[in-house]
Amino acid sequence: MNRLTTLVFTLSAGFVLSVGFVQFPSVNLSAQQPTLRPLVPFADADSSATEGTVPAEQRTRQQIEHWIEQLGSKDESMQNAASEHLNRLGTDAHEALENVVRNGSPEVAERALMLLKRAYDSDERSRSFSAADALHRLAQSDLPLSKRAAEILSAPTDDPNDVEALRRRLQLRAQRNRQPMFRGGQVAGGQSISISVRSVNGVREITVIENGRTFEFKDVSGGIEVQRPDEQGGIKREVYSDADEMKEKDAEAFSVYERANGNGSGIRMQIGGGFGDNLFPELGPMLDPFDSDLFGRRFRRPRVMVPAEPNRPGDVEENENNGDQPRLRLLPIDPRAPQPRPGQPAPPADRIEV
Repeated sequence: MNRLTTLVFTLSAGFVLSVGFVQFPSVNLSAQQPTLRPLVPFADADSSATEGTVPAEQRTRQQIEHWIEQLGSKDESMQNAASEHLNRLGTDAHEALENVVRNGSPEVAERALMLLKRAYDSDERSRSFSAADALHRLAQSDLPLSKRAAEILSAPTDDPNDVEALRRRLQLRAQRNRQPMFRGGQVAGGQSISISVRSVNGVREITVIENGRTFEFKDVSGGIEVQRPDEQGGIKREVYSDADEMKEKDAEAFSVYERANGNGSGIRMQIGGGFGDNLFPELGPMLDPFDSDLFGRRFRRPRVMVPAEPNRPGDVEENENNGDQPRLRLLPIDPRAPQPRPGQPAPPADRIEV
């Protein structure tokens, strides 16, 4: 019996010792943890790098779609994060934001419109121009937010704090459009004339169409470049050092040049036409139809006005608009007629109430 007990004990001890010398492979518990998919990092819109086989452009589109979707999240922090990503993405996101304003839910469309406004107010020129294009298209569409888009493109003139912002926006839009200012009228004697003035990179270009004949003037480093029709029906090009040389060598071109610059007194603007709202060449015709109220109070159509004699019957009218103010009469400009001096009565003319 004792021998059997000793044998069992020996076998048990040997088993324990053998187990102690067995080496099991080490297990990294951290490797068995579930791997979380990291958030898609912000991609530079100008980057051409690729991640695997997916082009950067496609990854950017996927990111935009993801962030657009997050704009409709009920989590405010996710909304803010998506808005910040879309704002950082810049011009590449503007087309998608415009589509959201057109087709998204009211809440998401409102957030997308505010992102376009944020880009439009940016001091970065390319970003502001791109947002302005999108806002223009939205303002001209029949959408619930079209009116809001139009309001973003204009600033209230009654608030003096917005004057500088308005001036900056107008200058940016003028540079973006690169469209000329157009003036139409009549030269004394019934001849027709149209004048367009534009400035590109600080270089002024004037185009005058007078009775079907086109004169072009351009400021160049050597003086004034003139392109005009010649006597044979062709095109004549000359460069004059200054206006005096042009006057000496080409009196007709100088006369047209003077009228285009407003130095001549022979232009009479047509009633109901003329400059319109385009008072400044640097602004051009980018003043859109929905901006008419914006400039209706501050800027008026230019008119040559002379106060009527206050002693003439009917010259003073009392109403809620002008109070006891003398009426004004619109007088044509005749370069041959003497102009009234201060304190002298105006010459008789047809009365046009304004």
